Amino acid sequence: SLENLVKIMKILFFFATICILTNCFAQVDSSLKYYPLKIGNEWEYKVEVKDEWPTWPPPGTDLFYEMRTIKSDTLIDGRKYFVINSNDSKGRSEIYYERIDSLNGNVYRKKGWHDEYLIDSLNSQLHDTSNAIQDPDFGNDGESICVSVSDTILFGESMSYKSFITNYSLNQSRHTLVENIGMVNYWYSFDIGNASFELLYAKINGKIYGVSSLFSNSTNDLHFSRDRAILLYDPFPNPFNSQVKVKFEIFNRTDLKINVYNILGERIKSIVNNGLIPGIHTINIDFKTQPSGLYLIQLNNFKHSRFARVLYLK
Repeated sequence: SLENLVKIMKILFFFATICILTNCFAQVDSSLKYYPLKIGNEWEYKVEVKDEWPTWPPPGTDLFYEMRTIKSDTLIDGRKYFVINSNDSKGRSEIYYERIDSLNGNVYRKKGWHDEYLIDSLNSQLHDTSNAIQDPDFGNDGESICVSVSDTILFGESMSYKSFITNYSLNQSRHTLVENIGMVNYWYSFDIGNASFELLYAKINGKIYGVSSLFSNSTNDLHFSRDRAILLYDPFPNPFNSQVKVKFEIFNRTDLKINVYNILGERIKSIVNNGLIPGIHTINIDFKTQPSGLYLIQLNNFKHSRFARVLYLK
């Protein structure tokens, strides 16, 4: 009968709606992995700022490191934000707030007294566009386009990524988000140059990717303070052939682990020294079985880590 047909149509419509909503939520939930906001997660970037201003001071490149750490969460205007603390190797620090709209995958940031603004649309697929706003201090609106969705090998693992280009009225930016890690690179232009951010290290949900530089000043004793527990001197010789001498000083009895990483972030050697007494110690590390290239040496006493870069030339 017509009445039964109407009932059947309503039931089919109900189940079709449920399927559509389930698929949408599943898609958004999967996209959230590209921007893992969770307390304790952190990212370190190598930052290069190229100044091309033609007058004094001369054009040049400023290199430093920036660490971003999610410290806590908070409520602002009834919305839950994650509190992000940014510190760089030049002693500058900044606190800002980010949240993800779980319904559409949009990422919003709030800085200072400004209203929140859109910085990413995680649910974007290839060639999708979305309105994006640069730091409101610059007051520069733009349109973001998803230009690539594919897979890559990063830190020795296969991962999915999305790349975006944002065109503003006066400049342009590009960035890439990788599943389960977040932003791995970011580049933007400005009036007299450009700046680039390259991910060196991340700790996501307790898992470590890459190797932290700890702002790359651990080998400089002018920046050393005793509460850091380890003083790492410049390895010698550097560059070196076959063996490099690593000299360090500790101020408390400690167990120490020395790790060596290649340029891919793979650990190729590990040396454990238990019960080291306070004082200056020297160890020779042999690289005869390794190919020529750049390596990173890490000293770790399970509370603090120090790093030094060395170049092996056969």
